[in-house]
Amino acid sequence: MIIGIRRAFVTLVVFLGCTMVLPAAAATGSKADQDAVVHVLKHAFEQPQSPLRVRPVVVSGDHAIASWIQDQRGGRALLQRKHGTWRVVLCSGEALRHPDILVQAGLTPADAKRLSDRLSQAEAGMPKATRRLFDSFEGTVMIEDGHGHGHGAGHGK
Repeated sequence: MIIGIRRAFVTLVVFLGCTMVLPAAAATGSKADQDAVVHVLKHAFEQPQSPLRVRPVVVSGDHAIASWIQDQRGGRALLQRKHGTWRVVLCSGEALRHPDILVQAGLTPADAKRLSDRLSQAEAGMPKATRRLFDSFEGTVMIEDGHGHGHGAGHGK
């Protein structure tokens, strides 16, 4: 009898844990999508002497925003998945927090709002100094054909 109660309790705890974890995971995209976005950014911009820290990554459909820090610079990147492959569309700073800018970049208003909301939630618990670093990227740099060639020098300058 005690074993049955204990098993039921463990099942309830696991169920409640899953219901609390799954919405958070769904809000930011799958782990596979997040990992793929990080890989694309690191491949495009990381250098041996300048590691790229990418966190958080939020995903909605075929678009993602990744916040990054490299050396003492920071910013955000907008990515799009085409034919199953993530590509960097542009790099910017504070502007990528705003749905109207995302709409200008080609997202539907609903997707832009959803991605903006997810980014705000993901960054909410981070230190203000870190968020200011993400915001500090000046201007917007379009990435031709989704590749980062020649862009590394533009991070935060």
